[in-house]
Amino acid sequence: LRGGAKMPLLDPPPDGPIEDRLLAVLSMLPPDRSEGVWQTMSYVIWQSRNDERWREVKSLLSGQGPAELISMLFRQAADAGEISPDVDADLLAEQLLGPIFLRRLFLERPTDRSYLHRLVSQTVSHLRA
Repeated sequence: LRGGAKMPLLDPPPDGPIEDRLLAVLSMLPPDRSEGVWQTMSYVIWQSRNDERWREVKSLLSGQGPAELISMLFRQAADAGEISPDVDADLLAEQLLGPIFLRRLFLERPTDRSYLHRLVSQTVSHLRA
């Protein structure tokens, strides 16, 4: 990636309540736009508007990492009866990641642990089985 920025490598979080596991994953993302990865993503998004090669790069970057891991966590929580079994895990992952990308890429505001906790709590509170 440009400027030496690297996408974070995400490992599945340890066992525990879904809120704790989600926070563990979201906390692995760089906290603010000053991190090179967010600057790189802004550049990739901009370039991908008119260039097929950059669309491929964007696809590779967005298809890996946090979204898939968060979807997996929601599916595991549903299978375990921790949340409703009829949730759309992929949509929930997007629902959590969307505000983070909005704040970091467009609003240029950080997402500290307090913000992530509120975001996760608000999302999960409506999913209990």
